[in-house]
Amino acid sequence: MLSAGLSLVLALERLGELEGGRHREYLHTVVLRLKAGGSWGQAWAGEPTPAELVPLRDTLGFMVETGAPSAALIEIMAARERRKGYRTSEKSAAKLGVKLVVPLGLCSLPAFICLGVLPVLISMVPAVLP
Repeated sequence: MLSAGLSLVLALERLGELEGGRHREYLHTVVLRLKAGGSWGQAWAGEPTPAELVPLRDTLGFMVETGAPSAALIEIMAARERRKGYRTSEKSAAKLGVKLVVPLGLCSLPAFICLGVLPVLISMVPAVLP
């Protein structure tokens, strides 16, 4: 939105409408404070910022304070968040693999013994006994 030329205030309003308006009220409060002439820090002060919005707040705050180009910073932040999500998913998948081995072993090992080892041992008993 910012690279298309939308102002920061309008972009924050539009972001509030995403995901079913999950952060609509919080971002609406921020926008109202910015429109009233408050600084970036004052606009985000008050209620605790939702965890999902902290990277956005910090990145846009850097842009507002330094005048750095916003679209590039947002793209970098988004790529970092995606990598973080991928790493979290990979770690969860690795843990799931380890957790699945125990039930598989508990179910398969007795079946292997009953169907594979015991018949061989039973068939060997008459040959071993005199």
